[in-house]
Amino acid sequence: MADDTAGLMAKLQEMMRIWYVSARSYWGVFDETSDTATIIAEDGSTKQVPSWRGLINMLSAAVSTGTSQTITAEKTMTASLISSLPGGTWAWWSTVRSPALQLNCPDDSKSYLLWRASKPGRRHLAGVDVHSGGSDAGVVHVSLHMDGQVNTHLWRGGDYLAKGSISAGGIISAGAFTRASLPAASSCPGGIAFVTDAPGGATHAFSNGQQWRIYASPTAI
Repeated sequence: MADDTAGLMAKLQEMMRIWYVSARSYWGVFDETSDTATIIAEDGSTKQVPSWRGLINMLSAAVSTGTSQTITAEKTMTASLISSLPGGTWAWWSTVRSPALQLNCPDDSKSYLLWRASKPGRRHLAGVDVHSGGSDAGVVHVSLHMDGQVNTHLWRGGDYLAKGSISAGGIISAGAFTRASLPAASSCPGGIAFVTDAPGGATHAFSNGQQWRIYASPTAI
C-alpha cells in the first residue's frame, strides 16, 4: 500500500509539474507587457518566441504606411495601386514634388526598365527604358519598345525619333524661326513654322510650302 501511495504521489507531482510548465508557457505567449515569451519544455529547457503582442507589432510595422519598407521579393498585385499625392507646379517635378513611383538608376552604363506590359508566357507587348546618357551631365534617353522591336520610339533630350511613319490630324507647331533659319516645308509636313523677324512677334506662318501674313491686332498697334 505504501508503494502504491508513493507511486501515486510521484505521478501527481509529475502531472502538477507538467501543468505548471504548460500554464507558464501558455500565459507567457499572451503577456501584454512583453514582445517575447518563454516556452518551457517538459524537460525544463526554454526557448524565446514572439508573444502575441510581439507578433502584432511586427505585422503592424510590415503594413504601416508611416514607415519605410524594403521589399526583396517579387510581389504580384491583383488590385489597383492608388496613390494620393499633393500636386504642384511643372517646375517642381525634379525638386519638391514626390512621385507615385520612383525608379533609381545609379549606373550610368546601364539602361533601366521602368515598366513592361506582357502576355505571361507568350510575349512582351511594350516597355519603357531610361538611360542617363553615360554620365551625370549626359543627354537623357527615354525609349518606348513595342512588339519585339528595340527603340520603337526614342526621346533623346529634346529630340524625338520614331521607326515608323508619323501621322498628324491637326496643326503641329514646328517651332519659331527667322527667315534665314526657316527649314524647308518638307521637313515639317503637316506642321507650321512661325517667322519672328519683327520685334512685335511672328510676322509670317509657313505650312507645307504655303505662306500667310500674320496681321497685328488693333490693340497691338
